Amino acid sequence: MNTAIKQTMTVEEQVYEFAKCQMDIFAWLNHVKIKNETTNELIEWKEWPHLKLLIKSIQTYKLVVLLKSRQLGCSWAAAAYHLWLCYKPYTNILCFSKGEKEAAELLDKSRFINNHLPDWLKLKVSHDGAEYINFADTKSRIMALPSTKSAGIGYTATHITADEKEFHEFAEENDAQIMPAVNAGGSKLDMSSPSPDAQSYFKTQFRKALIGENNYHPLFFPYYVRPGQDAEWYMRTRKDYWPQWKFLKAHPRNLNDALGAVEGEGLFDSAAIDKCIEQAGTPLETRTNSTYIFRHPKPGIKYYAGGDGAEGRGGNNSVIFILGADGFDKELVAIMRTNQMTPDIFAFHAYSLLCEYGRPLLVMGADPWSQMILDNLVALGYRDKIYCSDKKRIKLGLTEDEANKQQKLMQFALEVRNGLRIRDKQTIDEMSGWVLTVSKESGRSRYVSTYPTDDCIIAGANALLSMEYTPKDVEIAVGNYF
Repeated sequence: MNTAIKQTMTVEEQVYEFAKCQMDIFAWLNHVKIKNETTNELIEWKEWPHLKLLIKSIQTYKLVVLLKSRQLGCSWAAAAYHLWLCYKPYTNILCFSKGEKEAAELLDKSRFINNHLPDWLKLKVSHDGAEYINFADTKSRIMALPSTKSAGIGYTATHITADEKEFHEFAEENDAQIMPAVNAGGSKLDMSSPSPDAQSYFKTQFRKALIGENNYHPLFFPYYVRPGQDAEWYMRTRKDYWPQWKFLKAHPRNLNDALGAVEGEGLFDSAAIDKCIEQAGTPLETRTNSTYIFRHPKPGIKYYAGGDGAEGRGGNNSVIFILGADGFDKELVAIMRTNQMTPDIFAFHAYSLLCEYGRPLLVMGADPWSQMILDNLVALGYRDKIYCSDKKRIKLGLTEDEANKQQKLMQFALEVRNGLRIRDKQTIDEMSGWVLTVSKESGRSRYVSTYPTDDCIIAGANALLSMEYTPKDVEIAVGNYF
């Protein structure tokens, strides 16, 4: 609150301030009061940095997706923004919530703010109901809608907010109905705290925003953005929750807490991911915006390589993952990751990287895109270092079924749990997306990735496989390729 604003103003000062508030939401927020929902006290608006960032982001970007901890004041910020927009003529705000009760609660926040503004700043209400509020002078409206299959059909909107969208039963159907209104010139905010469902529509939407796979601007607010919620608060409050995953979802520290699987359902152990996050850092060297060096080659260290080929659609990358081993001590020393190179160019840079680390055995898939990369590596002279599981030597690479794939993924996760060091942030992000699913048809369980990409994990698992083959195995695998 700007304490410099006088408690009483002349009529001329009120007119000037009203015009200023119409133009600048942060000037207007100086007059806003909200309710402390713990004590029910009337309190002044607090311009916390994360709320200021949220409002500025909504004003700047057409689409915003916010993944957040609970109790950060974001719903009040959205409600304030809705009301402020209604100072402009013929504004139409749509607020989507899980159900009718939740939708009414968000609308109530805008109503509460308007009712507690100075009289000269209040918007005159022509209709005040449970489903919508109309404002007389500006002909603007805020409407609250529950998330149903048909919600939003036929409406036009200046702005749309989907509050706690993670918990909307028909979130995907609603988007199909309301996106035409956004494309016609409106804006949209989707925000939510996370649920245990690592494969939810909202989380997929957020993950895609992180890597530029949709047009949403992503924001993440962990628990500590709210003043007073420090490490001491975190440890004290955590004791009130059981099981612990409920606390991690309500008050995430990082994206792994928010997006990862509930403990026991993820492929990768959450404590192991936390350790990787602590160890993550800036590469020693970055080349061609695709190769990241975390440890330079060193005498006495044995190196192993895994790869995964991808055409680049959907944001997938072709990856070379080089693993260094000093006895039982293992770590990712270098990774090449890109979806901007053709197979021949990728192979050229991969060949240079592999030779730098002593020409390790490369285990890579036998899919068509990987085949093109491997064929180019052979042409460059790497033919004696590529694993081939095809006994007829018709095609290079590792041919596997789903059972073999699951086995190598679980082995890789076990190595991470046992101390395999990974400092690459993209690889760590991919770890949090692997969850256990059960097929409705067969009843069989398997791990699948809910992250938009899984190439680093597949390449890392292949690098680990390369440690299992002896020189004799290599000779049998590739000796008669030509």
